[in-house]
Amino acid sequence: MKNNRMAKILSLYVALIASIFFNGAIAQTSTSNKLNSEQQNIQAQEESEWVVVLNDPRPARLQGWLRNQYHKSSGEYRGSLELERFGRSIADKYKMELRDQWLIPSLGVYCLVVKFNDDKSETIANLKKNKAVQWVQASNDFELLSADTQSELINKTKLTTPIDDTINSAADGGGVVIAIIDSAVDGSHQDLAGQIAQSGDFVITRESSDTKEQLGEMHGTAIAGVLIADRNTKLGVAGVAPGATLKAFRGCWEASETNKTNCNTLSLARALDAVSTSNTDILNLSLSGPKDLLLDRLIQHIIDQGTIVVTAFDPARPAISRFPSQRDGVLIVRAQDLDNQHTEFFTAPGARVVLSPGNKYDFMHGHSVASAYTSGLLALRKQVFDTTAGGKKQADWRAVSNNQAAQDLLSDILMR
Repeated sequence: MKNNRMAKILSLYVALIASIFFNGAIAQTSTSNKLNSEQQNIQAQEESEWVVVLNDPRPARLQGWLRNQYHKSSGEYRGSLELERFGRSIADKYKMELRDQWLIPSLGVYCLVVKFNDDKSETIANLKKNKAVQWVQASNDFELLSADTQSELINKTKLTTPIDDTINSAADGGGVVIAIIDSAVDGSHQDLAGQIAQSGDFVITRESSDTKEQLGEMHGTAIAGVLIADRNTKLGVAGVAPGATLKAFRGCWEASETNKTNCNTLSLARALDAVSTSNTDILNLSLSGPKDLLLDRLIQHIIDQGTIVVTAFDPARPAISRFPSQRDGVLIVRAQDLDNQHTEFFTAPGARVVLSPGNKYDFMHGHSVASAYTSGLLALRKQVFDTTAGGKKQADWRAVSNNQAAQDLLSDILMR
């Protein structure tokens, strides 16, 4: 009798959970996690994929085990069956083709990547009526800001700067955590071996292959080398902050047919969510794309935790209408001699010998290199300040959204 009673109680509990997921009675998230549903970001463009951002559907008592997980052995993301069923139920209700779904715990939201089968405007209007839906936006595409390779630099002069000659060699960025979201880093490179403290692959794409994931990709490996390449190997180049702790998150991938490096809203959102829990001091984003509400919210969440975001200048997009957009805590960096008009942005060397997958080297020149160089400088500056000031943060540590603030922040490196 006792066993039967327990079985009935359990069945009622399961039925209650099912009703929460499938009948639309989804509890609202807490005030701290709830996004302003009035700030819609439905972009006026014809996109094949859209992102539906919903409140976290998990009851509080189940949030410990109803979650998405990445399985490295299979290279796939697997959500709990309950969350997957929830996503399918929303897609079926609004006659949408479900392409992907993912939980973003740092924002308390659950995202569906969908393709509309019925009228787009009508479907979006119906979704907005659902209290569980926070907003709907296009799934955007992004590109890493590629740099010129050696063959394109034959007639260019190597750039130098007084910063290169005056940095205190005793400073190496020790104790500072830098994260990059980029393409895959070749962690087995002789100048990087054993130096990547954490890595994660947040890309699901047909462009992803076992070979690329094992050997790394050009852009990510180059940026990692600018930051932390070992000074002691005497084989190639030295990173700006070789003592820093580097965490490499793969949110972008190389497209074999175009040789470009691409990202999308969901791959970047997954990577940014991981950064938000990684205790990062500096985040380097050598990429650009259209303004994106989901990614902007994640960037602000990361900044609010005390992280500086360093990003490469994009001559094709105004700073306020791109991702990452200009704000306190986001430093936009342009490369020397690649742009002489936008003097309001911090300028750094953009020409550098870089690492290439497979224990190779190359020479690159671009805004993305300048961004990584500046991230390394900030790591040196933070190490020096933490050593001399007992580790207390200055108010200006994150106020680096313009050229003068960044110059002031780095000035003590030049004087030591």
